[in-house]
Amino acid sequence: MEKRGVFSEKAIYIATLLGGPLSGAYMLFSNFREFGDEEKGKKTLIFGILFFLALFELIIALPVEISDKIPKMFIPLFYSLISYLVYKKFQEKKFNEYLENGGEKASGWKTAVITVAGMIIIALYLVVRIFTVPYGEEVMEFGEMKHQIYYQKEIPEADVELIGSGLMLAGIFMTNERQLQFDLKIQDDRYRFLIAVSKQYWQKQEILDSFTTLEKILSSINLSKPINIYLVDEGPGGFDEISIQDAKKAASVP
Repeated sequence: MEKRGVFSEKAIYIATLLGGPLSGAYMLFSNFREFGDEEKGKKTLIFGILFFLALFELIIALPVEISDKIPKMFIPLFYSLISYLVYKKFQEKKFNEYLENGGEKASGWKTAVITVAGMIIIALYLVVRIFTVPYGEEVMEFGEMKHQIYYQKEIPEADVELIGSGLMLAGIFMTNERQLQFDLKIQDDRYRFLIAVSKQYWQKQEILDSFTTLEKILSSINLSKPINIYLVDEGPGGFDEISIQDAKKAASVP
Protein backbone atom coordinates (compact mmCIF):
# COMPACT_ATOMS: atom_id res chain seq x y z
CA MET A 1 0.00 0.00 0.00
CA GLU A 2 1.33 3.42 -0.95
CA LYS A 3 2.30 5.52 2.05
CA ARG A 4 0.69 8.97 2.12
CA GLY A 5 2.81 10.39 4.93
CA VAL A 6 1.67 11.37 8.41
CA PHE A 7 1.28 14.71 10.14
CA SER A 8 3.54 15.57 13.05
CA GLU A 9 2.48 16.94 16.42
CA LYS A 10 3.68 20.42 15.42
CA ALA A 11 1.87 20.35 12.07
CA ILE A 12 -1.42 19.29 13.66
CA TYR A 13 -1.19 21.89 16.43
CA ILE A 14 -0.38 24.80 14.12
CA ALA A 15 -2.95 23.78 11.49
CA THR A 16 -5.66 23.51 14.16
CA LEU A 17 -4.67 26.83 15.69
CA LEU A 18 -4.82 28.65 12.34
CA GLY A 19 -7.30 26.58 10.34
CA GLY A 20 -9.73 25.59 13.06
CA PRO A 21 -10.99 22.28 14.48
CA LEU A 22 -11.87 20.80 11.08
CA SER A 23 -8.27 21.07 9.91
CA GLY A 24 -7.03 19.33 13.04
CA ALA A 25 -9.74 16.65 12.88
CA TYR A 26 -8.95 15.87 9.25
CA MET A 27 -5.22 15.56 9.93
CA LEU A 28 -5.83 13.26 12.90
CA PHE A 29 -8.20 11.22 10.71
CA SER A 30 -5.55 11.00 7.99
CA ASN A 31 -2.97 9.77 10.51
CA PHE A 32 -5.33 7.13 11.93
CA ARG A 33 -6.06 5.92 8.40
CA GLU A 34 -2.35 5.68 7.62
CA PHE A 35 -1.78 3.74 10.84
CA GLY A 36 -4.46 1.24 9.75
CA ASP A 37 -7.09 2.34 12.28
CA GLU A 38 -9.68 3.83 9.94
CA GLU A 39 -12.56 3.26 12.34
CA LYS A 40 -10.99 5.47 14.98
CA GLY A 41 -10.18 7.97 12.27
CA LYS A 42 -13.83 8.18 11.17
CA LYS A 43 -14.97 8.69 14.76
CA THR A 44 -12.40 11.48 15.17
CA LEU A 45 -13.57 13.18 11.97
CA ILE A 46 -17.25 12.93 12.97
CA PHE A 47 -16.46 14.32 16.42
CA GLY A 48 -14.49 17.16 14.80
CA ILE A 49 -17.42 18.11 12.57
CA LEU A 50 -19.92 18.02 15.45
CA PHE A 51 -17.53 19.98 17.67
CA PHE A 52 -17.06 22.58 14.92
CA LEU A 53 -20.82 23.06 14.48
CA ALA A 54 -21.52 23.23 18.23
CA LEU A 55 -18.64 25.61 18.91
CA PHE A 56 -19.42 28.12 16.19
CA GLU A 57 -23.15 28.05 16.88
CA LEU A 58 -22.28 28.87 20.49
CA ILE A 59 -19.98 31.69 19.37
CA ILE A 60 -22.74 33.16 17.18
CA ALA A 61 -25.33 32.85 19.98
CA LEU A 62 -23.18 34.44 22.70
CA PRO A 63 -24.27 37.98 23.65
CA VAL A 64 -21.74 40.62 22.62
CA GLU A 65 -21.18 41.66 26.24
CA ILE A 66 -19.99 38.12 27.01
CA SER A 67 -18.03 37.39 23.83
CA ASP A 68 -16.15 40.68 24.15
CA LYS A 69 -14.76 39.51 27.49
CA ILE A 70 -13.28 36.30 26.06
CA PRO A 71 -9.60 36.72 25.03
CA LYS A 72 -9.33 36.40 21.25
CA MET A 73 -6.85 33.52 21.37
CA PHE A 74 -8.67 31.52 24.05
CA ILE A 75 -10.97 29.56 21.72
CA PRO A 76 -8.28 28.69 19.08
CA LEU A 77 -5.92 27.62 21.87
CA PHE A 78 -8.71 25.54 23.41
CA TYR A 79 -9.46 23.45 20.33
CA SER A 80 -5.76 23.25 19.42
CA LEU A 81 -5.12 21.77 22.86
CA ILE A 82 -7.78 19.11 22.20
CA SER A 83 -6.04 18.08 18.95
CA TYR A 84 -2.69 18.05 20.72
CA LEU A 85 -4.00 15.78 23.52
CA VAL A 86 -5.62 13.37 21.03
CA TYR A 87 -2.32 13.14 19.16
CA LYS A 88 -0.27 12.61 22.33
CA LYS A 89 -2.59 9.89 23.67
CA PHE A 90 -3.42 7.95 20.51
CA GLN A 91 -0.87 8.77 17.82
CA GLU A 92 2.55 9.79 19.14
CA LYS A 93 3.83 6.22 19.64
CA LYS A 94 2.50 5.04 16.27
CA PHE A 95 3.95 8.14 14.60
CA ASN A 96 7.45 7.30 15.83
CA GLU A 97 7.07 3.63 14.81
CA TYR A 98 5.83 4.73 11.38
CA LEU A 99 8.96 6.81 10.79
CA GLU A 100 11.23 4.05 12.08
CA ASN A 101 9.70 1.67 9.54
CA GLY A 102 10.57 3.96 6.65
CA GLY A 103 7.48 6.15 6.58
CA GLU A 104 7.68 9.89 5.97
CA LYS A 105 6.07 13.01 7.31
CA ALA A 106 3.37 14.66 5.24
CA SER A 107 4.67 17.60 3.22
CA GLY A 108 4.46 21.18 4.42
CA TRP A 109 2.40 22.01 1.34
CA LYS A 110 -0.22 19.44 2.32
CA THR A 111 -0.38 20.92 5.80
CA ALA A 112 -0.74 24.42 4.34
CA VAL A 113 -3.56 23.37 1.99
CA ILE A 114 -5.52 21.73 4.83
CA THR A 115 -4.97 24.80 7.03
CA VAL A 116 -6.19 27.22 4.37
CA ALA A 117 -9.16 24.95 3.58
CA GLY A 118 -10.14 25.05 7.26
CA MET A 119 -9.92 28.84 7.31
CA ILE A 120 -12.11 29.09 4.21
CA ILE A 121 -14.72 26.74 5.69
CA ILE A 122 -14.89 28.83 8.88
CA ALA A 123 -15.26 32.06 6.87
CA LEU A 124 -17.99 30.61 4.62
CA TYR A 125 -19.88 29.12 7.55
CA LEU A 126 -19.90 32.39 9.48
CA VAL A 127 -20.91 34.39 6.40
CA VAL A 128 -23.82 32.03 5.69
CA ARG A 129 -24.94 31.94 9.34
CA ILE A 130 -24.54 35.63 10.15
CA PHE A 131 -25.73 37.15 6.89
CA THR A 132 -28.86 35.06 6.64
CA VAL A 133 -30.42 37.63 8.97
CA PRO A 134 -33.66 38.61 7.21
CA TYR A 135 -32.52 42.06 6.12
CA GLY A 136 -34.16 43.90 3.24
CA GLU A 137 -32.77 44.26 -0.28
CA GLU A 138 -31.69 47.90 -0.03
CA VAL A 139 -29.56 49.73 2.53
CA MET A 140 -29.12 53.38 3.56
CA GLU A 141 -26.26 54.60 5.75
CA PHE A 142 -26.26 57.34 8.40
CA GLY A 143 -23.66 59.19 10.48
CA GLU A 144 -19.88 58.88 10.72
CA MET A 145 -20.11 55.19 11.64
CA LYS A 146 -22.29 54.52 8.57
CA HIS A 147 -25.09 53.01 10.65
CA GLN A 148 -27.39 51.04 8.36
CA ILE A 149 -31.10 50.70 7.77
CA TYR A 150 -31.99 47.79 5.47
CA TYR A 151 -35.33 48.07 3.73
CA GLN A 152 -37.52 46.49 1.08
CA LYS A 153 -37.45 47.97 -2.41
CA GLU A 154 -41.09 49.08 -2.27
CA ILE A 155 -40.45 51.33 0.75
CA PRO A 156 -39.97 54.98 -0.27
CA GLU A 157 -36.46 56.31 0.37
CA ALA A 158 -38.02 59.42 1.90
CA ASP A 159 -39.49 57.30 4.69
CA VAL A 160 -36.14 55.62 5.33
CA GLU A 161 -34.47 59.03 5.53
CA LEU A 162 -37.12 60.23 7.99
CA ILE A 163 -36.58 57.16 10.18
CA GLY A 164 -32.83 57.77 10.06
CA SER A 165 -33.45 61.36 11.15
CA GLY A 166 -35.63 60.06 14.00
CA LEU A 167 -32.83 57.77 15.14
CA MET A 168 -30.41 60.69 15.01
CA LEU A 169 -32.87 62.76 17.05
CA ALA A 170 -33.15 59.96 19.61
CA GLY A 171 -29.35 59.85 19.86
CA ILE A 172 -29.10 56.27 18.60
CA PHE A 173 -27.20 57.13 15.42
CA MET A 174 -24.94 59.50 17.34
CA THR A 175 -22.91 56.64 18.83
CA ASN A 176 -19.39 56.11 17.49
CA GLU A 177 -18.70 52.91 19.43
CA ARG A 178 -19.81 50.46 16.73
CA GLN A 179 -21.88 50.27 13.57
CA LEU A 180 -25.58 49.62 14.15
CA GLN A 181 -27.93 47.81 11.77
CA PHE A 182 -31.72 47.86 11.57
CA ASP A 183 -34.30 46.33 9.28
CA LEU A 184 -37.48 47.95 7.94
CA LYS A 185 -40.27 45.85 6.44
CA ILE A 186 -43.91 46.25 5.39
CA GLN A 187 -46.61 43.94 6.70
CA ASP A 188 -50.37 44.51 6.74
CA ASP A 189 -49.85 48.07 5.47
CA ARG A 190 -47.69 48.95 8.49
CA TYR A 191 -43.95 49.35 8.94
CA ARG A 192 -42.16 46.82 11.12
CA PHE A 193 -38.87 48.24 12.41
CA LEU A 194 -36.73 45.31 13.55
CA ILE A 195 -34.02 45.81 16.17
CA ALA A 196 -31.67 42.97 17.18
CA VAL A 197 -31.80 42.66 20.98
CA SER A 198 -30.82 39.58 22.99
CA LYS A 199 -33.82 37.86 24.60
CA GLN A 200 -32.33 38.31 28.05
CA TYR A 201 -33.15 42.02 27.76
CA TRP A 202 -36.72 41.67 26.48
CA GLN A 203 -38.17 42.07 29.96
CA LYS A 204 -35.88 44.80 31.28
CA GLN A 205 -38.20 47.75 31.94
CA GLU A 206 -35.65 50.50 31.34
CA ILE A 207 -34.79 49.08 27.92
CA LEU A 208 -38.45 48.68 26.96
CA ASP A 209 -39.14 52.26 28.09
CA SER A 210 -36.38 53.57 25.81
CA PHE A 211 -37.76 51.65 22.84
CA THR A 212 -41.29 52.86 23.64
CA THR A 213 -39.98 56.43 23.49
CA LEU A 214 -38.25 55.66 20.20
CA GLU A 215 -41.47 54.22 18.78
CA LYS A 216 -43.29 57.43 19.74
CA ILE A 217 -40.62 59.53 18.02
CA LEU A 218 -40.79 57.45 14.83
CA SER A 219 -44.60 57.60 14.90
CA SER A 220 -44.51 61.40 15.01
CA ILE A 221 -42.37 62.06 11.92
CA ASN A 222 -45.09 61.91 9.25
CA LEU A 223 -44.24 58.56 7.66
CA SER A 224 -46.47 57.25 4.87
CA LYS A 225 -47.46 54.26 7.05
CA PRO A 226 -47.82 53.61 10.81
CA ILE A 227 -44.73 52.06 12.39
CA ASN A 228 -44.13 49.57 15.20
CA ILE A 229 -40.84 48.43 16.71
CA TYR A 230 -40.09 44.73 17.07
CA LEU A 231 -37.24 43.17 19.02
CA VAL A 232 -35.52 40.29 17.21
CA ASP A 233 -33.20 37.59 18.48
CA GLU A 234 -31.85 34.46 16.86
CA GLY A 235 -32.55 31.21 18.66
CA PRO A 236 -31.89 27.53 17.88
CA GLY A 237 -35.04 27.31 15.77
CA GLY A 238 -34.51 30.56 13.85
CA PHE A 239 -35.47 34.17 14.54
CA ASP A 240 -37.83 35.10 17.37
CA GLU A 241 -39.46 38.50 17.53
CA ILE A 242 -41.81 40.44 19.76
CA SER A 243 -43.44 43.86 19.51
CA ILE A 244 -42.59 46.49 22.10
CA GLN A 245 -46.17 46.46 23.37
CA ASP A 246 -46.20 42.66 23.78
CA ALA A 247 -42.79 42.78 25.44
CA LYS A 248 -44.07 45.36 27.95
CA LYS A 249 -47.10 43.20 28.72
CA ALA A 250 -44.86 40.16 29.26
CA ALA A 251 -42.53 42.16 31.51
CA SER A 252 -45.45 43.30 33.69
CA VAL A 253 -46.51 39.73 34.47
CA PRO A 254 -45.10 38.68 37.87
